[in-house]
Amino acid sequence: MDLLIPLYVRLPYTTKQENGWVIADCVLLRIASQGRDPEEAKDNLRRELEFFLRTVVEMGTLEDVLHDCQFKKVPRQATDPDGVIIDGLPHEPTDDWLLVQVPPTWMVSTHGDARTG
Repeated sequence: MDLLIPLYVRLPYTTKQENGWVIADCVLLRIASQGRDPEEAKDNLRRELEFFLRTVVEMGTLEDVLHDCQFKKVPRQATDPDGVIIDGLPHEPTDDWLLVQVPPTWMVSTHGDARTG
């Protein structure tokens, strides 16, 4: 039996009204989207972020893009024993964080061979 294992990242975002639209903005990755209401703007932003992440992973440029967006690698000491970053990031989902799937989805076989999907 094969199991699909998706990976997710939580990203902060803000919303604001502008010219009759709601703008959802993920400042960390410099990506924004719009909608007629906050929920539509948030859903559009999630789709844009997933497309963006899929594209940079496929192109092999994720690390370069993150560096350009001022991300820095975190030493292992900055994480808790389970590997979750604990330096100022919320552990529970909140209204101002989006859960975004990071491609690719990983597949693992119960027979022990792993491959990406």
